[in-house]
Amino acid sequence: MNDFLNYAEVRQLAKRRLPHGIFEYIDRGTEDENALRWNRHALDAVRIKPRVLTAGGVRNQAVSLFGQAYDTPMIVAPTAFAGLVRYQGEIELARAACANGMPFCAATEAITAIEEIAAASKGPIWLQLYLWEKEELTRDLIQRAWDSGVRTLVVTVDSGSVAANREYNTRNGFGMPFRFSARNVCDVALHPRWALSVFPAI
Repeated sequence: MNDFLNYAEVRQLAKRRLPHGIFEYIDRGTEDENALRWNRHALDAVRIKPRVLTAGGVRNQAVSLFGQAYDTPMIVAPTAFAGLVRYQGEIELARAACANGMPFCAATEAITAIEEIAAASKGPIWLQLYLWEKEELTRDLIQRAWDSGVRTLVVTVDSGSVAANREYNTRNGFGMPFRFSARNVCDVALHPRWALSVFPAI
């Protein structure tokens, strides 16, 4: 899996490896995908100002967030169903984040339980939280996270009254509850390496 030099190349590897529905769940946006274009434009607009012949010095990207120091000002953002990309995907991401001195933010809809993720990594684990209609479910998840050592909560508030219109998920049958169709069953059958890596007991 080290057969890439940049984001575009690793994206193509993922596109070949993953079933179409799962790839588009991760890769695509909502509605007309304007936010994706604006984000890309904002990133492309960032300029790095080189400083040369300035007596060097030690570069340091460390940052303090919520009272804890990290080696880099980045986090591994919550991505639902990362465990469908790779077996124990959330655990692998948490371990990679720890190895690179950054926190891992577990998604509410992670395949792996927050207790397993926290136990598998020595690094800091955050929890992304949707506020459910049944308050006791939310409180239970927060308590489970706290008991597992999670001390940072990232509350998602942009999916309250109106659900995102993810047209690609609807077309691919990749929603909740998941619907089996001839299309997505065939899609999985055409990606046996993916299936064996995600469901190793098969």
